Amino acid sequence: MNDDDQARRGARVSDLTRIEDLARSFPALSHADGVRPFDPDRLERWSSKASSGEYHAVRFLLAVWSGGRAAPPFLVFDALNTWDGGNRKAFQAWAAAPWAR
Repeated sequence: MNDDDQARRGARVSDLTRIEDLARSFPALSHADGVRPFDPDRLERWSSKASSGEYHAVRFLLAVWSGGRAAPPFLVFDALNTWDGGNRKAFQAWAAAPWAR
């Protein structure tokens, strides 16, 4: 493995760790399938049976993971009007120091 391959592998592991940590910060996703290990396809399938708060948390994670290209899109005002304090706090912590993959 050359240096470029190692750097890409290290970045990928870091991305996975960050998105898993972000997902675990949302109380709505405490029992979600696809959070750990992070699997966007499983998480997407799980969200089809989720509550509205869970659904918005999944949309947010997939938006972060895809750099904002996830469909359907994450609707921030809908999410904030739906989430309880714990989920809002998780979002606000990310918004204070945002990152995307």
